[in-house]
Amino acid sequence: MILRRKAIEAAYPEFSDFENQPSFAGQSVVPAVIDGDYYFAYLVHGSGVPIAQATCFRVDRVGRVFETGVFPDPLDSSSGYRRVDPRNCRGIE
Repeated sequence: MILRRKAIEAAYPEFSDFENQPSFAGQSVVPAVIDGDYYFAYLVHGSGVPIAQATCFRVDRVGRVFETGVFPDPLDSSSGYRRVDPRNCRGIE
């Protein structure tokens, strides 16, 4: 899992040491392994909402990195999501 995350952070240096970057309400990374692929949701927590922003990635079996989405989706009207699905970056209530 650590090697997959390092692959993301090499391709997207702005996500390096993500949890320790300055943020008002904190930041975290949620990993998931599904069918041999690794998914990561990089979450920025909000003060009025549980999740203010997220960027999600998939790292395949050979180490290629793909951005799978961003949160919030401008077409989704709900703002109180407590979790984000790392596969597609959609909110989960």
